[in-house]
Amino acid sequence: MFAALPFTLALITSPQSGWETKSNTTKIPFEVHNAVVKALQEATEAQTKRDYQLSLALLHGIIYNDGVKIAIDPDGLTPTPAARQGLTNALNSWEKALEKDNPIQFISDPTKAHLTLQFVDKVPRSGHDALGLIELKKRYSWNRTRYEIEISGTIYVQTHFNRIPLTSSQFTEVIAHELGHLLGLDDLNQTGQLMGPMILDQPVSGPNARETYAVQIVRYHAKTQWNTVVDLINASKQSQTEAEFLSYEQEYLATCTVGGPCKYGKH
Repeated sequence: MFAALPFTLALITSPQSGWETKSNTTKIPFEVHNAVVKALQEATEAQTKRDYQLSLALLHGIIYNDGVKIAIDPDGLTPTPAARQGLTNALNSWEKALEKDNPIQFISDPTKAHLTLQFVDKVPRSGHDALGLIELKKRYSWNRTRYEIEISGTIYVQTHFNRIPLTSSQFTEVIAHELGHLLGLDDLNQTGQLMGPMILDQPVSGPNARETYAVQIVRYHAKTQWNTVVDLINASKQSQTEAEFLSYEQEYLATCTVGGPCKYGKH
């Protein structure tokens, strides 16, 4: 079974304020992206239907069991010292927040990475106010006895705004924000936090306590459910006969503009 789950999110600059709330029937913090909430719900439904490998595949896409590897894309602009320092700071901010449960791994070889980070003059498919963008695809395949998952994508980081090069602190916020999306966080409307609109002269250095908790709790739920499904598989002693792989596709898009709310759609 093949399921592609790409979604695109952009970081913008905007002086917005106020919290955006969402329905939360699964007791997941509203900071978590709807695509992740849906994946958790679908994993539960698959578990109920005894479609255990589908459930594990969806949960793997949240947990990143083997880590998610990122490398600098050589096809992009050569990162400046400020960009490299911002990347280091962004990676460290999530390492500090999540400690031993941080799945993000930065590597030097882009051919072995799940995602590449590309520094660009202009973020593609975005307005003039976008500074960062993540395109993320998760492709699942499964049958009754096993599953496979392929994670791929690109993080785009613009090197300047209004022709003024970004500082290392600004690079830190842009990159850490996109890593937040990779970890399952949604865009928020309130400034002064990592996943909110960016204020150029007040860059945020990393996730706050609520954003950190949101990632931790969604990973906790996914891991707990993973262990439950594994126990059910062991108890059921399902037949090891191979079966045909099934498939479906889902796509998500999220874009933002200055002075306005984020817009979400399904394509």
